[in-house]
Amino acid sequence: MRQLLRNEGKSTAIEVHCANVLKAIISNRIFKVQINDYIEDALRLSIDRLPSSSWNLRNAYSQLFSAITLRIFGPQNLNKLGTGMSAFEFFTTYQSLYSLFLEILNKFEPSNQQSVDRATAVSAFLCHIKPTKLSATDKFCLKSFIYPLHYIAFTSHSDHTRTFAVKAIRCLFQVDSLAELMTHEYLIMLDDIHGLPFGWITSLCQIIHYIVNEADATPKLETLLKTITVAFDDLLEKKELPDLIVYYILSVYLELKRGGRSVCLETVIRCLRSGKMSRCLASTEILTELLHDGVDDVADFPDQLAKSIIQRKHQESGEYSDGNTVQNKCSGDELILNKLCAQVKEGKDGWNDLEKILLKPSLVQISLQKLKELIEINEEKAVQVLAVFLQDEQRAVRQTASDIIIYSHLLPKINFVLFPRVTYTLIASKYPHIPSFVQERSSVQFDDSLMVMPTSLEQRVFEEVTQNTFSEPDIFEFEKESIESFQKLL
Repeated sequence: MRQLLRNEGKSTAIEVHCANVLKAIISNRIFKVQINDYIEDALRLSIDRLPSSSWNLRNAYSQLFSAITLRIFGPQNLNKLGTGMSAFEFFTTYQSLYSLFLEILNKFEPSNQQSVDRATAVSAFLCHIKPTKLSATDKFCLKSFIYPLHYIAFTSHSDHTRTFAVKAIRCLFQVDSLAELMTHEYLIMLDDIHGLPFGWITSLCQIIHYIVNEADATPKLETLLKTITVAFDDLLEKKELPDLIVYYILSVYLELKRGGRSVCLETVIRCLRSGKMSRCLASTEILTELLHDGVDDVADFPDQLAKSIIQRKHQESGEYSDGNTVQNKCSGDELILNKLCAQVKEGKDGWNDLEKILLKPSLVQISLQKLKELIEINEEKAVQVLAVFLQDEQRAVRQTASDIIIYSHLLPKINFVLFPRVTYTLIASKYPHIPSFVQERSSVQFDDSLMVMPTSLEQRVFEEVTQNTFSEPDIFEFEKESIESFQKLL
């Protein structure tokens, strides 16, 4: 093992062979006990050699790094942060890695590709650790990691590196501790933001989403959020920002608004009227959500956004619009729907009648919009109706219903979009009465002749995109595995 771990004087071919042998030994369960003393040296070697100029070396050491990670932590659960190993347990077991990781992170330089590669590897490795309540006097103080990780998240030019740094921050620090530790530092950073690459905004937005959703409200946190919105307003007004950056900023505003916090949108409105944000078509839905209840004059807004806001206003007021003018009053069913929704929001009992009107085929799109609000008032009742839409004949309706459930945080936070029927199965496991409720109300007739039996996820994706009927009543094997994993988190 010692010979394998030495790389001085070896040719590229021999070094690649040694890395492959190390990987094979570390991956083999037979040597589980014997290799414990060599894990730290092997990890140090793999991180050190990752930035090699030779592709063969980079590939070999990347595989060695992955084998060591798997050997220590086991398979990673992508749907939750960290693993079962705490920071204290990890650094007590592998003590030399504490100083090694800190050294690599502190040496990070955005312009030095070797330091970027090593810092990316360490950040990715730290994503497997779950937070531990440790004081500043502990031998392995996690606070030592918070500043270099933030520096990487806010200065790296690589989106890949920033993403790992942000995730490592979320894994290592409990949200209240993070909010308390970093409030002062964020405030200082926001005074000098113009020298940073635009990527820092993406990282900050991801962290703020995490803090807003999880942390308890404190005066310090409110001060931080207010200062961040002021800094974002300054950026929107003075700089030409890429569309994706604008999207991230607006998503933070929307998160704050939905959380009941006051958000000043005067700068956003000025930028829209001046044409500065006319190209941000990807943000139309967010802007509609932000502005529909506070802006009356949309004459100077981009056409697509103006139409979207007008439609939303008339939808809520019970009128129909093509985006430019009100054409006619809504139908009797729509008036009844609006009236019943208002009664339910006031706390009155009207769900039985409301369910019937929500499920009328002519009101599907309006019903889905209403259910976004109703799910916050009565989760179980709203989910019952959404479960019916999850089995609708139209794929767009199924996916919209699935997105509403996922966005409402009723399921574990995940990193990819669920197929509607997987969402349905998860919801049914949470509310066992839903299948019978849906069966009584669903008009879908399953057509076995259209059934596609995919052998891979790609084929299933193709079927879901191309078929316009919900034709498979049964869950496939690969979906069952996903469902079982998610159910453990419910």
